[in-house]
Amino acid sequence: MEINKSWYLLENDADFELARERYEALKNSVKGSKEHKEKMLLVHLMSEYENKLWDLPEVDPIELI
Repeated sequence: MEINKSWYLLENDADFELARERYEALKNSVKGSKEHKEKMLLVHLMSEYENKLWDLPEVDPIELI
């Protein structure tokens, strides 16, 4: 498996889609391997991108009910 060593912040949907596709290729990687480290980086980058897009307010669960 080739490792993409040039991951940067995801800035648009195209970047996100490339990261998602790479994650799908790596999702069954062995813990501790280079592929697993890349997968964990991708998870972090995708999570940050999603949080930036969908900045939801913190809601008290009791108030929500």
